Amino acid sequence: MRKLRILFIEPLMNGSHASVIRNYLLHTKHKIDLLSLDGEHWIKNLCTGAGRLSRHLNQKFPSPVHDIVVATDLFQQGDFYTLQIKRFGNIPKIFLAHEHQFGVPKSGLRYDNDLNVRLSNVISTICADKCIFLSNSSMTQYTENLRTYLSENIAESIERKCKSINLGVDFKSFDKYPFVKNFDQAIILWNHRLEFDKNPEEFFRALNELATEGLDFKVIIASDTSDPNISKEVKEGIGKLGDKIVHQGYVRNKKKLAQLYWKSNIVVSTAEAEFFGLSVAEAIHCNCWPILPKRLTFPQFVPKRFHENHLYTNHKDFVAKLRWAIKNVPCLKNDALQQHVSKYSWDKIAPTWDEAIYRVYDEYRSKMSKNS
Repeated sequence: MRKLRILFIEPLMNGSHASVIRNYLLHTKHKIDLLSLDGEHWIKNLCTGAGRLSRHLNQKFPSPVHDIVVATDLFQQGDFYTLQIKRFGNIPKIFLAHEHQFGVPKSGLRYDNDLNVRLSNVISTICADKCIFLSNSSMTQYTENLRTYLSENIAESIERKCKSINLGVDFKSFDKYPFVKNFDQAIILWNHRLEFDKNPEEFFRALNELATEGLDFKVIIASDTSDPNISKEVKEGIGKLGDKIVHQGYVRNKKKLAQLYWKSNIVVSTAEAEFFGLSVAEAIHCNCWPILPKRLTFPQFVPKRFHENHLYTNHKDFVAKLRWAIKNVPCLKNDALQQHVSKYSWDKIAPTWDEAIYRVYDEYRSKMSKNS
């Protein structure tokens, strides 16, 4: 496998999007040039990103130098490649679906038929030579929705280009700050956004039910609780928990975040949309007992023999599993879970990404050679 020069385009260079490319840069054997947009809202980038990225590219690389393009999802790739047709007309293009709008609950869209939101991904996948998703669940969710907007033959042509490759996780950053975990009291970690797609209402509803029963537990909310878009139900739920909350607020400092993960012994998700589940994998690595919905990507983080203990099917089941964990904290140690998620370490995942990208390049060159 020869070393490629890759143009990697990330139009939302913050949060988990930034984490992905920064970690891949540290582990890849290829040479990567990063083209990105910083600190902008994703809707703005979706609508205006193609033109802005095209200008940045012309300034940074006046002449073509790349073997292949890898571009994530939150901008209009059809517009971008049209603006750069001379540069990219004869090199392969990969659509990397960090996320996609078919996975967002309809309640989060401004309009059910917002073509800028729903069809931007479709056009991008039509333009791409290969479409890579960060979990099989995400890929299946996308391909099953294609026929809502496309004819059968176009949908099938996209499906043939689709492939899933797992995301890598930066476990080493948590191992830098080891912490002796306490299994005397339940400490429940919420390490997701408090927005509609993560369904935080169900989480706080369950906690308040268990608090009413008199159960002893503490809560760590490692997300922005000052966001004005947080629902009234979530705000009320946080208020009712009172001194049971030992931390709330987004944590930028990696050491502080690692300490909160190691301090916790239970991690919970109630998500309605998830494309990989990075925060869950991180928490399991830090020996947190996962209680997760039996849907989306979550079953992959737990060995099948433990599914009954960790995966819930409805709210009643969720509360029951959380109740048991709170009452049985000394029983929550399970090194097999940590070992299971270790396969997602960037050390192990990056070579898979390298090989997949090279294969797209090699297949494209073979095809071009046959057609010449």
